Amino acid sequence: EDNCFQNFTDDLILLYLINKPSCTKFVASWLASPSYLQDEYIFSLKKSKPRYIVYDSIYFKVDGVSMSKRLEKVNEYILENYEFYQDINSYKILRIKN
Repeated sequence: EDNCFQNFTDDLILLYLINKPSCTKFVASWLASPSYLQDEYIFSLKKSKPRYIVYDSIYFKVDGVSMSKRLEKVNEYILENYEFYQDINSYKILRIKN
């Protein structure tokens, strides 16, 4: 029922499979690694307020570096504002805190 979907993993096929647009322009999160782009990513998350974020997965990693390490500022924002919701097939889903 949500209008958009936010993916914080390296697995870009998820947007296609779920058939929803990204809540931010950061479809490939790893491209936001410069600090100023992480600030823009955080601003986009604040503005769009996705209810759920696919936060982590054991599948496909671009170069073995987790997104939480690559985008530390964005990760910090997510962990402050989202909480664990459920694990579906090794995809960790976070939900916005009330």
